[in-house]
Amino acid sequence: SKTITTVSILNLIIKLIMCIIVPNLIIFGLFFRSKEFEYVNEQIISKIKNKLKAIAIQRKRNSYEIEQEDLHD
Repeated sequence: SKTITTVSILNLIIKLIMCIIVPNLIIFGLFFRSKEFEYVNEQIISKIKNKLKAIAIQRKRNSYEIEQEDLHD
């Protein structure tokens, strides 16, 4: 009976892989090659770049304000 459960568990795992992982990989592959993916990717990258620029500007401002305070002391 031990071998039967091992086989049935393996069958279940194989079915899960076939039914869930493989179709998702196919869908992701199609999406990855599509123009929509490029667009989404560009949007995300540009948002990240803008955030980083904003952070850099804020840091420059903060360091400038600190310098100004030091000059006034």
